[in-house]
Amino acid sequence: MTRDMPLVFETFLERLSQSVDEADFRDAMAEAAGRLDLIFFAYLSLPARPSGKPRLISNYPPRWTRQYLENQYEKLDPVVLRARNGGCPF
Repeated sequence: MTRDMPLVFETFLERLSQSVDEADFRDAMAEAAGRLDLIFFAYLSLPARPSGKPRLISNYPPRWTRQYLENQYEKLDPVVLRARNGGCPF
């Protein structure tokens, strides 16, 4: 898997650049996740305004994504907190 990561990433970026809607994005993410032997993926876009709502694109079960958003787990999620306080997007 690690050996294939550059190719998976390159293919993902190509698919992402060709995406025209959320379904294309979800398909590109699902393909990349599958090629990395991951079952699920999630992409969370946080709002610019405190009153805004986050947007979650994933292949997790709808019941879980609804619970995550309704309970505002993004405010507690250690992955989200780490991403907000450091690191750089690719």
